Parts: sequence; structure tokens; C-alpha cells
Amino acid sequence: MSLCCFSSSTAAAAAARRFLLPHLFLGRRRHRHDQVRYTILHHPRTHTTAAPPAAAASTIRLSPSQQRQVSLYVDALLDWNQRLTRPLVAAPVFFSGAQRMNLTAVTDEGEVMTRHVADSLAVLPPLERAYRGDLGGMRLVDVGSGAGLPGLILAVARPSWKFTLLESMQKRCLFLEHAVEVMGLSNVDVVCDRAENVGQSPDFREAFDVAVARAVAELKVLAAMATTTSPLVVVLLAVVAAIAVSPVQPAFALPAGLPDIKSLTNPWSAFKNLSGCHFGDERQGLGKLKDYLWHFGYLSYPSSSSLSPSFNDLFDADMELAIKMYQGNFGLDVTGDLDAATVSQMMAPRCGVADVVNGTSTMGGGGGVRGRGLYSYFPGSPRWPRSRTTLRYAITATSQTSIDRATLSKVFASAFARWSAATTLNFTEAASAADADITIGFYGGDHGDGEAFDGPLGTLAHAFSPTNGRLHLDASEAWVAGGDVTRASSNAAVDLESVAVHEIGHILGLGHSSAVDSIMFPTLTSRTKKVNLATDDVAGIQGLYGNNPNFKGVTPPATSSREMDSAGAGELSRPWRRLLDGAAGLLVGLSLAWL
Repeated sequence: MSLCCFSSSTAAAAAARRFLLPHLFLGRRRHRHDQVRYTILHHPRTHTTAAPPAAAASTIRLSPSQQRQVSLYVDALLDWNQRLTRPLVAAPVFFSGAQRMNLTAVTDEGEVMTRHVADSLAVLPPLERAYRGDLGGMRLVDVGSGAGLPGLILAVARPSWKFTLLESMQKRCLFLEHAVEVMGLSNVDVVCDRAENVGQSPDFREAFDVAVARAVAELKVLAAMATTTSPLVVVLLAVVAAIAVSPVQPAFALPAGLPDIKSLTNPWSAFKNLSGCHFGDERQGLGKLKDYLWHFGYLSYPSSSSLSPSFNDLFDADMELAIKMYQGNFGLDVTGDLDAATVSQMMAPRCGVADVVNGTSTMGGGGGVRGRGLYSYFPGSPRWPRSRTTLRYAITATSQTSIDRATLSKVFASAFARWSAATTLNFTEAASAADADITIGFYGGDHGDGEAFDGPLGTLAHAFSPTNGRLHLDASEAWVAGGDVTRASSNAAVDLESVAVHEIGHILGLGHSSAVDSIMFPTLTSRTKKVNLATDDVAGIQGLYGNNPNFKGVTPPATSSREMDSAGAGELSRPWRRLLDGAAGLLVGLSLAWL
């Protein structure tokens, strides 16, 4: 259902710009053939399966300057389509009758606003719900961009994202370049080539976090186009499709038979094949997942095992209980089944410290003993002696890393400073490990402490409780110790300082937290930076060591708002609010599927 309150008159179109854009209800219109309009293909590190309602209205706010950019786009589009006698923007030199071609069938300004602009913005809510990485560093490719929909509109709404418009037709590329210039967009590149060719180029192969396509091809063809035929994204693990809203069936299942896609090298990537398993099932691979649950404390040794446990592939009662505890710790629906959300969480790179000790969860909020906050301590609440207000740390000479010592010193100094800012503790780097209370090393595989590393994007690091002082990092990770990890060329890149801050929390006595925004949350996706202590982290560490009298409060991690607040956009007047509230808006039907 469209927003039928705006007619096709010029005044109505202006009203649509003025009132629809600042407070736009987004979603999916009912189209004649009920075709799939949007497809979002993204990397597994960003995946979430918390499905939104089948039909929902979301709000996107654009600032006055963003509204102006959208207006410039609409003017340029209509100038091209209709060769207006009094264009509102200067026509480009290539704008001639011989080269003119319609970019869209819609020629009415009001319809462009509701049918194309609103439809393009409708992709943002499901995309931002699905994406777990740093939204500020999003790299998005619009495959078969055509008239720049949805890419140019999304580029206006999310200026911190980087967009590549991929289009094979030269005439359309000329329009896209003109529109980018007219709109004043600095976050958009236009590439004039076919997806099959571009995806084979080293500059573009697996270079994007998200591939968006609008009215380009069937879903099955798009899946292959973005992953196998021309691998613009690393892997297709989940598909989010905005589809036609039906009064009878508000959301439809996605088509079957999507291509089989290989995952990133990850010791837990095979878990995706176990999605849907539940009590009583027997499937190859469940034994490996049981080993995962055992490693992090959720399962005990099999009664007949020796020092090396061997688990069978039967989904038994013990496994069901273990999964329920895991789901509780991570804030998932406690079903005891291996639903898609649980499997996705289990595949995420994480800290090697156990979440459960001797059958008791140490994660606050997940069944632990804490009555306040979500932070936790190791059993017995060990801490460094009160007489030791300054702790010395050193990077071991045997560390297996190519990162230079000066860079490492800078990263760890910054990581320790985040904890000293909130507590009475001070930290200083020692000349050698022999003089240090805390030793830091990079190691691969089995390195002698009984906690072998498992390769890239599995267990990233581990540390020991006070006053052991050992902090070990997996040497096989693609560590980023300088620069912006969100813009790293490798999709397996891991931010060193983010992991260091977490492991130092363990060194000081903190266990894991169920608070997703906390430093002590067990998992960290690749190409994500998370270094600022959350309120939960501060409360936990101050419970052990007291408050730094100079501490000014918590600087929360950067978060990306799904609303673009603006000066002057503000609230709608009551008559317009009643009008828009009364309209059904453009509803989004959503369906999530795991391959």
C-alpha cells in the first residue's frame, strides 16, 4: 500500500519532499507481480537471525542537507527521463536526444519519492539489524545499479559508508557519474563493467561487506553473481529479502536451491550445517560441536573418556541442557535447539577463556551468582594484592609475530591505560619478561599451557586469572595493530587492541559478561574495533580495585543510529503526524534463511 495522501501535482510533490523525507515510513509496496525487490548478501561475521516482524514500519530521518541531496537526485533523474524544458539542475554535456534513455518508467515526481526513494531507503532497517560489524566502516556494492537505486539514496542516508555502483551500460554510468557530482557525494565510486568481470579483479574480489541489488535478476542468479560467479563478498551465509506484502501471507519463504558457498577458514564454520538440529537427532558434526561446548565449560567429559574426550554425534539430553545454558549466557532464545541464531553465535571468533566453571556459569545474567550488573569474576574473586598498585608488563622475546616492537608497545600501552583510567591501578612496560608481573606473547597451536590455539578466526586469545599474569594471542590471526581495522583489506582482520583490552580484563580478575556492548563479552567479529569500557566493565573492575578519583565517567563504544537525527528535521506537526500515522505506509515483508 502506498502513501496515497500525495497527488501528482507539483504542490503535492513538494509536500512529499518536505514532509515525507524527514519522517519517512519505509517498507515494501505491493507490486503487480509481487517480485522480490531487494536482496542483501553479506558475510557470516555480520549475520544475525533475529528476524524482524513480517510487516513493520520503520522510520528514517534525513537532515535538511540530505533532503536537498535527494531532491537534486530526483531532479537529475526526471531531467534525464523527460528532458524538462526548465531543468532544476544544469544538464550535462552528454545530455542529447541521441543518447537519451529512460532510466525508470516512473516520470511523476511524487511517485519517484514514494516508489523509488522510499523503496530504496527501506533496505536500511533490515540491513542494519543483520549487520554485526562496525556500521561506520560498511563497504557496500550496488550490483546492477541502473539509475543509482538504491545505492545513491543509501549513500545520502549513510554518508560514513563507502559505496560502489556497479553498472554495465555506459549510458547509465554517465548518468550515475553526473548524479554523484550534482549531489556532492564523496562516498560513491562508479564502476562501469559487468559483475562477472569485476569480481575476478584483485581490487574487487571479496572486497565488500554487503552486496545490494534491486530488480536485477532472480534471487538464485543474484546469489551466484555476488558470491561464486563474481565473488564480490566473501560468502553468502544468509539472505535477507524484502518481498511483497500480502494480506493473506505477510512473508514468503525464500526460494530453495541457492548455491553451495564455501566459508572463510574457521575451525567452527562447519557448524552452519547443524542449524535446525534438536534433541534426538543424530548428525555428523554434532560431536565436534559437543567438543566446542566442552571446551568452554558447558559440557563435562564423557563418562568413559580419558584425557582426550571423544564425543558422539547424538543430540542427547546433556547437549540440550548445555545449549540452553549457552543461549541464556548470550541472550538468545532459550530453546535447547540449534537454531540459526545460536549457530551463528557459536561460529563467531572469541576468547578462549571458559564461560562455565565446574558446571556454574561465570557470565553475569546467564545464571551466575551476581545480583547486579552482568559482569562476573573468576571463582573466588581473585585479584592482585592491594599493595601492588603498579603492575609491570612485558612482551616476550619468543613472540611469533611480525609486528614491530614499537607498534606493539603503543597498542598495549593504550589497552592498559583504558583500565587504569577507571581504577587505582597503574601499569608500566618492563624491560624484559623476567621483570614483569604480566607477560604477553603470540603463539601458534599447542604452546605448552594446555590451551592450544586453533587457527584463524577461532579462539583469538586467552589469559589467566590473578596473579598468574599470562596473556597469550594466536599468532595465526591477521592482527591489525595500526590503522583502521574496519577498512582492512582482509575480511579476517582482527583488531589487536580490542582483544588486548578484553584479555587484560581477565588478567585483572574479570570473567565474561553477558552485556553485548561490554569489553568482556566473549566474542569479537573480524574487522571490528571495540576498545572503550562500557558501564558494566567499569562497575566490575571497580568492584575489585576501587574507583580512580580522577575518573570522569564512561566513554561508550561508538554505535550507529538507525535514525539520522537532524537540526530542523524535528517532529512533524500534529496534522501531518495524524495523516502519516493513519497511512499504512510501505510495509516490509522479511524472511531469513540459512544455507
